[in-house]
Amino acid sequence: MCGRSSLSLSPEEVVELFSRVAAARTRGRKVAKGEEQRQLAMPSDLSLFRPSPNVAPTSSLPVLSSSQRSGAAAVSEAPLPLSIEIMRWGISTGSPSLPLVINARSETAPALARFARLLSSPLGRGVLAADGYYEWEEKSKQPYFVRRSDGEPMLLALLVERGGGGRRRGGAFSPPFGGAKDEGSGGGGGGGSETEDQQRQQQPRFAILTRSPPKALRWLHERSPCVLPSEDLANEWLLGS
Repeated sequence: MCGRSSLSLSPEEVVELFSRVAAARTRGRKVAKGEEQRQLAMPSDLSLFRPSPNVAPTSSLPVLSSSQRSGAAAVSEAPLPLSIEIMRWGISTGSPSLPLVINARSETAPALARFARLLSSPLGRGVLAADGYYEWEEKSKQPYFVRRSDGEPMLLALLVERGGGGRRRGGAFSPPFGGAKDEGSGGGGGGGSETEDQQRQQQPRFAILTRSPPKALRWLHERSPCVLPSEDLANEWLLGS
């Protein structure tokens, strides 16, 4: 877990969902005039996102994350503003012979230098929307689709890694069906131009944080994604709380 998910929300529905998380950032505190409107920045290529019932590793998906301030605003004590960015599922290991890291165990991540660095900063955290995720029962290999009982979208906790020396706004888009077939496997769409490959390398990447499953799902698999049950808790995760 988690090696395949579903995201059927339209770009507009993704924005509406993430806007509710951003609104939680200003709830209960005094904000400067216009700050609420600045809480969520949009990527220029969000319209290129295509909903899919079969999202695999190496897919490029809209992710909610914190964005770095610049200039005079960098000294503000207010929480970092949020933005929606197109990010690629799977953190590179730096070696073409090793698989992508698509999941990170929440219990051990703080003890691993690479993940501890991401956990220590709001810039290393993200949230992904999903209708649910697929899991295969080990003995029968029967696939099951796991979703919220109320039918609402899930908000999944992510670790986010940015390469190329800085944050790219609205990184390159790659289709949601390209790439790896199995959990943890690498690969990509392939066949792209050198410029497309360079853009893909610059694109922020993410891994889904996992945990021991709740009691109701222990029969299915030993791991499950870290699901954030509310917009408020998603905001707390992004803050580093």
